[in-house]
Amino acid sequence: MNGSLGAGQCRTIVLRASAALVTSAVLMLARAAAQEAPASHDYPTYERVRYVLECIEHNGADPALVYQCSCAIDKLAERFTIDDFVEMQTAVNGSSIAGERGGVLRDNPALRVDARHYREAEAAALKACGVRPKH
Repeated sequence: MNGSLGAGQCRTIVLRASAALVTSAVLMLARAAAQEAPASHDYPTYERVRYVLECIEHNGADPALVYQCSCAIDKLAERFTIDDFVEMQTAVNGSSIAGERGGVLRDNPALRVDARHYREAEAAALKACGVRPKH
């Protein structure tokens, strides 16, 4: 043997190098995608279902809205933790309670800010997902 590689050995080396290069590229792309992807908070299924059903009811009761309303809750889950989401929804829902009981929520400046922030985020999510409110 004179120390030179045969054609078969050269092909093996080239294939291994190519596979390593492709693997490295895939890993780099996966890391980049993970860094760019928005964080999605894990909402309980019942919270997602409740939101979607209410969204459908408030926006025309068309069963086809299930897709758009599911999209909207996914967008909200990208922005808010479940605790923040529930707190903001409570502020929004509580502000419509008439009388003294509702006044506790309506008169709280922090809850008014939460309610406004939630309404703005929800409106943006619904618009981005193609929901056109019917109310």
